Amino acid sequence: MNKSDRCQAIKVQLRNRRRPTPIEWLAMQYECSEKTIRRDIEYLNDRQQLPCYIHQNQVYLDEQRMQQLELDGYWLSADELQALFALNITIEQLSQGALAQQLEPIKNRLKKLFMDSGSANELVRKIKIVEIGQRNISTKIFNQIVDALTQCEQLEIQYWKRNVDQTGRRVVSPQQLVRYKDNWYLDAFCHRSNDIRSFSIDAIRECRSLYQKAHCIDSDTLKNHFSDSYGIFGGEAKCSAVLHFNEYISRWIQNETWHPEQIIEKQTDGSLIMHLPYQHDIELIQDILKYGANVKVIAPPELQEKVRQQLLQASELYLEE
Repeated sequence: MNKSDRCQAIKVQLRNRRRPTPIEWLAMQYECSEKTIRRDIEYLNDRQQLPCYIHQNQVYLDEQRMQQLELDGYWLSADELQALFALNITIEQLSQGALAQQLEPIKNRLKKLFMDSGSANELVRKIKIVEIGQRNISTKIFNQIVDALTQCEQLEIQYWKRNVDQTGRRVVSPQQLVRYKDNWYLDAFCHRSNDIRSFSIDAIRECRSLYQKAHCIDSDTLKNHFSDSYGIFGGEAKCSAVLHFNEYISRWIQNETWHPEQIIEKQTDGSLIMHLPYQHDIELIQDILKYGANVKVIAPPELQEKVRQQLLQASELYLEE
């Protein structure tokens, strides 16, 4: 009997006996040395969190910790399981339950553990997620992407570039799923551009696996690519924006993170100045415009001019009336 099977058998044995079990007896039962049994008990305690210990050459189960529940070989307290159950239901609320299929097995198992208690369901009823501006996605395409990520396979996708209103095919190697501002994105290595790209999943019209091994990018490279610039856009940040928020809106802005490397300077009048790096200004301009007259672009001049033009065009829509 190998170590894995023996440890599993010992775990079952200890749970069924519910009383101290002599190490000598376990060694005879599994035809190994007492030293081996001691190592197995240590492994069960440290690696699988089984609440057991050795005292006077006998193995005991900790009765207080036995109040915990077991899930797939790991021991979780009732509170931990309750939180896990609530998290599972909460994730289901995202984008019409895009991950529901993947989470269904664990949800059913957790439900069985809580059949005699309504505490988990009560907690779920007290969690509410309101998504604003979410775009509908194809569950079929989403699941195909999840499968490709799991199997590390390339995908051929038909992608709609909304800014130019064109649809084209390209081969990508999926790297990670991203949930950003209530919408799903796929970070992938694009074989056509030979670079990392982000694809809005709702703009993927078709998707199929090529059953070829994906080109994998190490996590540090991927993280650095997307953490430098502003928003969903990747690449090296070559520009720095300076924004002045008035005293009123600064009450909220002072607690917001627009970029990990932002610098906030509080002013004596209660307003604040924010410095942040960016590469592409499309999303940054959209975020600036949300605050209307409560924010002013100080620098750079080209960003200031773009925001000014957007505000002028918006005001002209109302002047025409």
